[in-house]
Formats: sequence, C-alpha cells, structure tokens
Amino acid sequence: MRMNPLVLIILLLGSVAARAETIEETIRDEISKRYEGARIELEAPITWTQNETPTQIRRVELGSESPKAEIRFRATGLNEEGKITEFNGMTRFSAWKWARIAQKRILPGQPLGEETLGTQELNVAVGQLREMRGLILDTTVSTSALESRQTILEGQPVLSTAVRKIPDLRKGDPVRIEIRSNDLAVTTQGIAEEPGYLNALVRVSAGKGKRELQGRVREGNRVEVQL
Repeated sequence: MRMNPLVLIILLLGSVAARAETIEETIRDEISKRYEGARIELEAPITWTQNETPTQIRRVELGSESPKAEIRFRATGLNEEGKITEFNGMTRFSAWKWARIAQKRILPGQPLGEETLGTQELNVAVGQLREMRGLILDTTVSTSALESRQTILEGQPVLSTAVRKIPDLRKGDPVRIEIRSNDLAVTTQGIAEEPGYLNALVRVSAGKGKRELQGRVREGNRVEVQL
C-alpha cells in the first residue's frame, strides 16, 4: 500500500526530532569540554537574556563562568517563526568527578595503599576544587607505586602535585659508585644525597671527604658516574 506523502514527511520529521539533542543536552555537552571526564548537571533553569526561548539550538558558544558555577553562553538557533536567531542565556551547573580521598592523614614519604585512600564524587565546578580540578589525581591512575611528597589531610582529595613515584634510592641510602673515565673505572662507596630513580641522574657523596658527584642510578644500588 502506498503511503500518503504528507504522512511520510510527518514521520520523517518526527524521527529527526527524536534524534536531536534537547537545548539542555547541547549546553551540557559544551560544558563537558571544559570539564573533561566530569558528569555535568544543570542546576537551574536556563535564563534567556536576549530573545525568547529558541525552539531549536544549532550552535552554542560558552562565555564567562563564575566561581559559583554560573555560566553565560551565546547560542544560534531557530525562533518560534523558524528564523535563525542569536540567543544569549545563562544557567548554573555542577561538574561531578570521581577522586581519590585520603581516609586518614598521610605523611610525606608514606606509600599510598588501599587502606589510606577512598573514592568520592566531587563537584569540581565550585570553590577551591574548581581552581585545582586539573590537579586532582585521576582514579584510573594506579597508586601502588606512589608515595606522598607532602602531608595530605584526612578528607582531602589527592593531587598529582602531592605524590611521586616511590624512588629506587632514598636520601641516605648507601650506594656503590662506579666512576668511569675513558677505559678506566674506579669503584668506591658513597651515600645518596637525594631520592633517585633507575636510569635517572642523582647526586651522591663519595669517600671520607664526601666529594659530591652526579651519576645515573643502576640496579643493585649502583650509581654510574662518567667523568
């Protein structure tokens, strides 16, 4: 049976409308580009400050954002007469992101074990969290090889700047220093003057005179110095 062309057009338009994003979804998608990996929620109805509510949004450009997560935007879309029009609006939002939280006070040099950390979803769009959202340690990052480089208070999120990889050498560790110059090699005992990592440079002191040298950390607490 042949379908009435008018009915076919109505069905097609309905299908397109079903696939189209709502105005709120479009705005959330744009905000999510500023808050990568966060779950965006609109916390207040959209207030249109120029022209009336559009019937459809084609493009959104975000503007200024306040510390209270109020954001202004400019949108291009269709008005009630079906004409392309520019609209200005504002709304308030939240941006929720999972973070690792200290379950108790973590001291400098303390490994980050499961017993010291929990997870919590935080709104990183307001307050201090907004300012340091790019530093919050992602929950996908393994902490098994990390330690704290500073005190982290109970209940605080763990920041990437507050942790470091557990060093292969710690300051004060005894090391065997292999000093090489062309074909000559001399071995002596020394002390690490700072934390060091495998194949990276580290400062060490050698002998009774505690002469300071710099070399690369090798396996077995060895430091290779090239003169």
